[in-house]
Amino acid sequence: MLKFLARTIPLFAISLVAACQTAAITEPCDVLVPINPAPATNSYLVANDRVTAVAIAQHRGRYQKYRCGK
Repeated sequence: MLKFLARTIPLFAISLVAACQTAAITEPCDVLVPINPAPATNSYLVANDRVTAVAIAQHRGRYQKYRCGK
């Protein structure tokens, strides 16, 4: 039993450390999609749903910041 624990604990510790050091597998452009509403839709959103209009503007800013779609 002690031999088993002596082998298992270091392997577990190494795998735990290795798992914590993995790089992110998603990039911002993997989840950002272009949102280009028509001008009439933009006008409607600004007039009637300001929260959504602001969220779309922020999203478009992030999309441009990360240069997605290029």
